[in-house]
Amino acid sequence: MGALFNINKELSELLEIIEENEGEVTEEQCELLAIKREELEQKVISYDGVLKFLESQEKAAKAEIERLKKFMEQKEKVAEQLKKNLLEALLLFGDEQKNGVRVLEYGTVKLSTRKSSSIEIEDSELLNEAFKKYEVNLTDLGPDQFNDITDILIKEGYSDFKSVVKPVKALIKTAIEAGQEVPGARQDNKVNLKIS
Repeated sequence: MGALFNINKELSELLEIIEENEGEVTEEQCELLAIKREELEQKVISYDGVLKFLESQEKAAKAEIERLKKFMEQKEKVAEQLKKNLLEALLLFGDEQKNGVRVLEYGTVKLSTRKSSSIEIEDSELLNEAFKKYEVNLTDLGPDQFNDITDILIKEGYSDFKSVVKPVKALIKTAIEAGQEVPGARQDNKVNLKIS
């Protein structure tokens, strides 16, 4: 880096040490980086060169990150499509076991299905109170208010608090599996591919 921008050896070595230390600057290093009147012109020109170099490295790194993200996304799409094709073939041609699992085996590759389910909340407003839990954010309280929290909650009627309603998915799942209808939620059953 030093040769590129005509940076004196001392500054070049100092910047390398700082970079090796993940950009952390000690007080001593900060003093060495400080610009004194007698070296103003030299340091301004040197710092300008270093800044241009660092900015170009940053720009190149961001471009490389974007390239790698796109590369990764492409690979993920191809892998997902291959898995989807394998699952479709397994569902069409696989041997169904007693437990309902479908299986295909070729050489060292064994494909099988695995069932899973998740609870999807379509509208939390429609959920029965039995399926909700409330979380209250108390970070807005000052130290005096925090000491007598019970009185504040009663007096203020929760109006000064930010409460968050969260569905209790485990209870919802139990109810749905017991045959109960739960407005605002549904169970999403899936068949997944297992490769072993």
